[in-house]
Order: sequence, then C-alpha cells, then structure tokens
Amino acid sequence: MANDNAFKNRTSFLSYLSHEIRTPINAILGLNEMILRESKEEGTLRYAYDIQSAGKSLLSLVNDILDFSKIESGKLEIVPVEYDLSSVVNDLVNMVKVQIEDKGPPPFDIHIDQGMPHLLMGDEIRIKQCVLNILTNAIKYTQKGTVALTISSTKLDDEHITLNIHVSDTESGSEQKSFPSFYEKFQQMEEDDGDAYNGLGISIVQQLLELMDSKLEVAGESGVCSDYSFKIPQKVVSWEPIGNYSDAYKQTVKETKRYVESFHAPDAHILIVDDTALNLTVACSLLKQTKINIDTAESGKRTLEMATQKKYDIMFIDHRMPVMDGVETLHELQKLDGNLNKDTPCIALTANAVSGSRELYLQEGFTDYLSKPVDGKKFERMIMEYLPPEKVQVVIDDTPQETEEEPDVPELSQVSGISLEKGIKNCGGKQALLKVIREFYEAIDPKSAQMDLYATSGDIKNLTILTHALKSSARLIGASELSEKAALLERLGNENNTEEIAKNIKPLLELYRSYKQHLVNAQPKHSGNRRKLSVDEYTAALQNIKECVKAFDFTTADSVISLLEECEVPKEEEERYKLIKQSIASVDYDAVLKLL
Repeated sequence: MANDNAFKNRTSFLSYLSHEIRTPINAILGLNEMILRESKEEGTLRYAYDIQSAGKSLLSLVNDILDFSKIESGKLEIVPVEYDLSSVVNDLVNMVKVQIEDKGPPPFDIHIDQGMPHLLMGDEIRIKQCVLNILTNAIKYTQKGTVALTISSTKLDDEHITLNIHVSDTESGSEQKSFPSFYEKFQQMEEDDGDAYNGLGISIVQQLLELMDSKLEVAGESGVCSDYSFKIPQKVVSWEPIGNYSDAYKQTVKETKRYVESFHAPDAHILIVDDTALNLTVACSLLKQTKINIDTAESGKRTLEMATQKKYDIMFIDHRMPVMDGVETLHELQKLDGNLNKDTPCIALTANAVSGSRELYLQEGFTDYLSKPVDGKKFERMIMEYLPPEKVQVVIDDTPQETEEEPDVPELSQVSGISLEKGIKNCGGKQALLKVIREFYEAIDPKSAQMDLYATSGDIKNLTILTHALKSSARLIGASELSEKAALLERLGNENNTEEIAKNIKPLLELYRSYKQHLVNAQPKHSGNRRKLSVDEYTAALQNIKECVKAFDFTTADSVISLLEECEVPKEEEERYKLIKQSIASVDYDAVLKLL
C-alpha cells in the first residue's frame, strides 16, 4: 500500500506541476527582461540580473522535476558551460538571503579565496543546486550559531583546478539534518503539519556529485555542529583571479550586452491571444521596441469577434484557455463566416516544450509553434519569418556574438544512416537530436505498420498524411534519403497515383524499418531489476497520462512514461502499454486517448 501511494503521489505531482509553474515563470522572466532592456541605473540592473539568473535556475530545476525519473535513475546529463564564479556566488547569496531574513539567526559568513580563477568551465546549474541544498538545510536547522560557506581552489595542471566547496554550521548536527528523497517528502507533506522541504535532497546531491567526479564528505558532532564539503574538477577558461567577488559581479553586470531589437515593423499588425493578462503584458513588452502594432484577446470567443473586424499579419494563440482552448479556437476560425484572416499565419503559443509538439500543432492546422517561457529573440525571429518582407525593416546589431561549443553526446557516435551535422543543425543541438532520434525510433514500428495497412487498403488520404509527417521527421534527424523517398510518396499521394504508390511503398517501408538497426544504440539502457507495479499504481499512472494528453501536455506524459519504464507493468497490460508508449513517442493524440 505504501508503494502504491508513493507511486500515485509521484505521477500526480508530475501531472500538476507542468503548466502551473511554467506560466508564472514566463511572467517573471519576461517582465524582468524589460527592466534589463530599459533601465540605465546600475543598482536596478544588478537586481534585475540577479532575478534573471535565479529565474533561469528555477526554470531549469522545474524542467528537471518534470522528468524527475532521469534524476532518480542516474540518467541526468551534466552540461559544462563557461561561467563566472562571482556570478555563482552572488546567486547563492541572493537565494539564501530571504530564508535567513525570514528566519532571523543564524548569521551567514562567506569566505572566497580571492586568488582563485574567476572564469571556469563546468555545470554551473548543478554546482549551485548542490550547494543550495546543503546551505538551506544548514540554515533551517541552525538556531543560534553560524552558517559559513567557504570556496577555494587547488591547481591541478595548466588547464584545470579543483573547486573546493565547504559548508559548516553550529548548534545543529547531522542527525537532525535528514535528507529524504523528494517524493518521500512530498508524501509526508500530505500527512504531517505541512513543513516545507527545501531542495531535492541529499540523494540527488550525491548523484549529481558522482556525475561530476566528486562525492559529498560529511563530518561533525551530533547536536553541536556539522560540516559538509565536496571537490569538483573544473576547466579554467581564464586564470585572472576573482578578487572581491562582489566587485567582480558588479563588473559582469556592467559588461552585460545591451538588448538591440532585430527589426522594426510599424505597418504590421499582430494579434496575441492568452487568457492570462500578465502573459499578454509580457509578450507586448518584449516586442515594444520593434514598433509593431499589437492587439490582444483573452479568450477564444473574443478572438473570433476580432477576426471578423481586422486583418492581421500574424495571430499568436495560447493553447490552454478555459471554455474554448487554442486548438478549438483555431478550428472555429477556419469555419467562421466573415473571417478576414483565413490565410493569416496562426502560431501556437504554449508552455508545452516537448520535442514533437510542433508537429502536433501543425497537424491541428497551426502554421508554427512557440514555447513558453517566451524568449525575446526567438519571438522576434519567428515574427520576421512570417511577416510580409515589405513590412520588415531589419535592425543591424554590430555587437560581436559569442557562441559556446556543446559537449559531445556519446550515443550519437553509435548511430548510422543519418547526417549528424544536418541533424544537429535541424534540431538545434546534440542533446535535442538525441531526444528526437529516440522518439523517431519508438515510432518506427507503429507508423510503418499503419502506412502498410493504408497502402494495402487503398486509403491514399491517410497514407499521404503519414508520409508527409515522415518526410519532416526524417529530414529533422538528417535521414535525407528516407525524407526524399517519403516526399516522393507524398507527391504521388497528392496526385492519387495509385500505380506509382504501389511501386514505391515497399522500398520506402524497408528503408524506414532499417532505422530500427541504425538507431538502436542511441536508445536508453534500462537496468534489469524493476519493481512490480500493482494494478492500482498502473491505473493511477494511466489516468495521469490521459489527463496530460487531453491537455496536449506531452512533456509530463513523457515523464510519467519514464517512471513506468523503471517498473514492471502488470503482465496482462504489457501489449497495451507498449502501444501507449509508442503513441506518446510519436505524439499521436487520437491514438493515445483511444488506447486509454
């Protein structure tokens, strides 16, 4: 029974978390972006820079929780980036400052070795996550003493140091500081007095440190003091010493690149639809300097009214809205008499960020898709893509741009039949390509079987729809030959050329199915020991998947599937579960709901 409740808590938590947290983060980061763009006051900019850094850290953690099974199973990726140590220290101080002020004591002492290098290469987010978990726990259980953070370094060679992190406290003790697993505490919160839990727990800290070639050392005397430390090897980008971290951080803020809009469009008109007024404020603010004319609507019904009154160049429509959601609004627009915007590009604006969402929205009739939290530059690029060229006045930004080299993804070196260069470019990065490849792989069996069935039964319409999708997905991963064959079959389907379809379908399916072998080594590896799920646990998980998919939230549905993958589903459900998993991987909305 305890296991049943724990699993239900985990899947229910994932179902709840996705949209509800990403929406306010969108507002926070968007409005803060306007402060960074418009303020010239150094103190205000420093505060705004802190908000941006902490907000991005929060968004990163939320994304991790949405796929929490990766953390628990040790599959979380470490992503090294170039970072300024003074910024990391400043973020940590700001994150614990409120907790200290709310609680009163203990005093917080910080000691930074001023001679250590300030510009490093490592996973900045994970390092902050580990330190923050330890700091918040120390502050929580230290009633009268002092909490101290000490950071120093040891030179390893001409390119590397060991980053030494040390957190100590007094008047507490390691026995008092228990670090339950995240979901154990989530369950306890329903049963005890509601004491909140700070952080993801010591088990996660230990896992993260292991991934960074480190480990947590714990010492101290029970009830008197405790002492936590770890050492992480880091590559040095610049040996220039950090000096006074506060002064170094202020200089970083001064040197932050100022925002320059990509274009001006004073003659263009767009409509932005969202049921949350704050989201509309953010979107309008992000575009303010482009001089584009913006109308807003807070419901699907109001959108229909406005579509009959004015011709727009682009319409951005939120998905999750009450009464009439974004997909329903689009369908009503397509049927609406007097609609002046029959040919206006309609772009889905949504918190769904899972790979494959774009294809889903395209199938529903949207022209394109933009995820929240809205990135200002991506927003501008998409508008430039769909505005009539004669209405766009490009603004030249002469500020040099710096790019970061993404770390290698070993699984990609083991695939064949695709152009890695094209796949990485099309997907926007190596990690993104790996995820798309895994989803493509899961869809091969069900999609090829459907295509075979449609070809045999003479259902040319549905066969053409599937070959259109295959053309796009194959191109996305860099499988050019497969994409070209699918494009040929799509053209034959549009021409209703049954004779040529019959000649070409078999070679296409053979090539498509051969990718089961080409891509197999990129698939995640599962451990052999899986806990058996009870019928109640499995039923609860399916119910959560159903609710997610009905809301087009394939991000969280993927996360619940990841949890199920660690377990052994009831034997009588194995075949149906396999089909559900495949349908979610191929973002097949109708198939998932039919199976559930």
